[in-house]
Amino acid sequence: MKKAFNLLLFLLPISTCLMGQVGWKFSTSDNSILKRNHIESLSNGSFFRLSTADTLSPSCYSLTLIDSSGTTLNQIELCIADSNPKVIAFTLDTITQRLCVTEQSESSSAYYMHLKVFDFNLNSMDSLTWGVTKSSSLGVDVFAGGIDTANNKFIVYRSKDMFDQMWNRSICRKNAAGVIKNNSVKIGQAANDGFYINEVVISPTGNIYIAGTRKESLYGNYFYLERVNANFTTIFEVKDQYVLNSIENNHVSSIHLSNATANSPIIVGGTMFGLAPGDTVYRCHGVIRTYSANGMMRWNFQNYEVRDYKKVMARHTYVYAAGTNNKFASGLDTKISRLFLKDGVVDWHRYYGNKSTPLCLQVEADKSLLIGGEKQSNVTLPSGSILTIRSFMLLRYSKTGKRLYDYDHSWDVSNETSSIQGAITDIATGYNQYYYIAGTNRIVKNISGTNTTFDSTTVIQFTNGSMRTGEYIATEVTLNLRPNPAKSSILFTCENQVTDLVIYSMAGQKMKTESINQEGINYSCDIQHLSPGTYVLRVMANKTWYTSKFIKE
Repeated sequence: MKKAFNLLLFLLPISTCLMGQVGWKFSTSDNSILKRNHIESLSNGSFFRLSTADTLSPSCYSLTLIDSSGTTLNQIELCIADSNPKVIAFTLDTITQRLCVTEQSESSSAYYMHLKVFDFNLNSMDSLTWGVTKSSSLGVDVFAGGIDTANNKFIVYRSKDMFDQMWNRSICRKNAAGVIKNNSVKIGQAANDGFYINEVVISPTGNIYIAGTRKESLYGNYFYLERVNANFTTIFEVKDQYVLNSIENNHVSSIHLSNATANSPIIVGGTMFGLAPGDTVYRCHGVIRTYSANGMMRWNFQNYEVRDYKKVMARHTYVYAAGTNNKFASGLDTKISRLFLKDGVVDWHRYYGNKSTPLCLQVEADKSLLIGGEKQSNVTLPSGSILTIRSFMLLRYSKTGKRLYDYDHSWDVSNETSSIQGAITDIATGYNQYYYIAGTNRIVKNISGTNTTFDSTTVIQFTNGSMRTGEYIATEVTLNLRPNPAKSSILFTCENQVTDLVIYSMAGQKMKTESINQEGINYSCDIQHLSPGTYVLRVMANKTWYTSKFIKE
């Protein structure tokens, strides 16, 4: 079988500072456009990777099945013949045992949407191609494709009208008999109305969940969610809290179904303009909501500290969400929340800085949370100069909100390197002691006065070993406690997030161990159970132990 790209396999040494040690890493690169790189994993530790091919044109992609050792088991090439090709979605359905790849392209006369279906051995099972003539539409954006358990194929897209006034929300379907059903097109109620789709979920039961913003020129822009069944009948439509003349305000960014049944609760995350609880400023703020299968809102959580909840996921009776920060005008930095699925009550919030942006998240079987994206970092060139870059961000938090891991990617740089921009675009959750991250990066080098761009994709395997391999003691810093002496509790302030707290007696006996589950820089510790006497408090924050003595009255 012809290889669409060469896999460069590097066996990396296991480091005791990693919570999930790197098992192996491979990458592919060329000198064209920034790559697409997505992965979906199976229960046996193997995974599927969809990425731009290395040695072929940008219109070709490789779909590869790889086992847990990094060995390629099968590989096919996906090439789009028309111009402006793009892979939009890549999904794995364990119920129908199918892979779905959704593409779009255009010819001189029409826009085309393509849905290709493969089994888990990468054998082609079926396909759907649908065209929209340019005479009736000036643009097409495909958002999702998928199949249901009856093997009906769906593509969801939006098309702009010829007067550039609106976007139509559209669905086409090919049934099990191979007949393409006519488009289902939905438009607004007046000129300049439209649907600005951000995310679509197509469930195995044939239900289609569409979300984003609905613009109605007479009223404004709405936080928008719609559920459509396999017959294209709208089950419910949510339009909430309009804002005039902006599609940046009031939108759903992410959808997740808590289970695969037709009655699954629907979890959405996004942003809404207004006055959030506890805030004094009218502005965009993060929103998480759950709806029943018939569209009844169960609970509504609003957080003024978050600008936009970019990703939400429901697992193990909790809702996990990652969003952007509302503290600074840039909107950078990551905010993380865990809520109870049944009622939306907050379990914990966490904050991660470094001018980061979350792009993907997954929840593992042990209820730990993996978050991928990009962050600001520094690399040292061989000359000793420091270069500020955008680097891979991979965080892992325990179920109690303890940060277990902050991945620091090792970049191979030369003195000619002028910029690096890298991001983790997808995470495949861990099975058989492995999980995988997929990333893209762009490195620019100034070679003889000319900037040369190198684009690449990377997949790294991590092993789910011990989450914490021991206490890392970099420095000892004195901690200021108050009050001291104290009767019932002690208070302290720490700019970095505290992850661990230990209290020792003067004889060295460990009296209390606690995983800190608090937000912000002010912390408290209950000492009512201690007998009167002198004790030593030690807390861990950002690989530093902070220590102080206190007296319990």
